[in-house]
This record gives sequence, C-alpha cells and structure tokens, in this order.
Amino acid sequence: MNIKPPIRPQKTIDRLIDVLEPHATPVNAIARKRLTWEYKGKTQLFIFKKGELSIIRNSDRLLMVTVYEPHLFGVAEMLQPSRSHSLRAEVSCELLRIDHDLASALFRQHNLWEEVTSLLAYHTSYMVYRDDLVLQQRTYSVIRNHLLEDDAIKRRDPTAGIYS
Repeated sequence: MNIKPPIRPQKTIDRLIDVLEPHATPVNAIARKRLTWEYKGKTQLFIFKKGELSIIRNSDRLLMVTVYEPHLFGVAEMLQPSRSHSLRAEVSCELLRIDHDLASALFRQHNLWEEVTSLLAYHTSYMVYRDDLVLQQRTYSVIRNHLLEDDAIKRRDPTAGIYS
C-alpha cells in the first residue's frame, strides 16, 4: 500500500503566523521543556518558528510527531479543549504564545477562519495518515513506511538525521 502524507498548507500557515506574531509573546523554550496549554488561566496558541517541537500524547507519553518547520499549534485546544496532547521542545526553540481570545479576535478581524479550517483539516488528515502508516498492516509495511517517511524528511532537511 502506497500511503502519501497530506499536503502541508504552507501559505495558510505563513498567513496565520504573519497575523498573530506581532501580538504574541516569546516563550523561553529550552531543550526538553514541556509546554502547557494554559497561561494565567487562559488557553494559549503556540507559534513555532524554529527548532524541533514534538507532540506528545498525554495518556501514555507517546511521541506522536516531531515538527521542524514553522507551524501554529493550539487551534483545536482553543475550540474544543481536551488536553489530550502536549508540546515538548526537543532542542532550544524559537516559540511564541498568544491568548486564544486575542487570536480568535484577530482571526475574525482579518477574515482568517477559512485558513484556520484549512489548518485543522491538515491536522486531521495528518492523524489519519499516521494511523494508516501503523494500523492494520503487516509489520513489514509499517517498518517500510516509517523508513520511507524518514528518507523524505531527510531530503527536506539534511540535518534531520543528526537527531535520529
């Protein structure tokens, strides 16, 4: 089975970051730091600019994915808080946070809800893709797909193999 990853909506992510970043606060994200979704009682969105940031499933501390490219996290937590996953900086990261109330107001002001929906659709598609890689397949297929995915990551970022 040839499983292809979803297409990353880079222009959408860049647009969301461009609007939110001027209003966001830098976060001191040192290596191995776990991030919480709340700051002073308010849900936060995180703007990831540079480094390595992992998504960890809270129930069993399973590493779900590690991200190396700029991204926006926390939209789902803003709309439907579950606290089922958390973020962890793998190395010192360039990261910012913004209160969900302010982010939501900026989404309305700049008519960005279509972009927000596109980002959420990408996240959903990526979870389905990840499940397709590991569920209901023979061991050979699971290992093969992971190796092919690692090669694709290394082609995009030659330094990615350093941390494997």
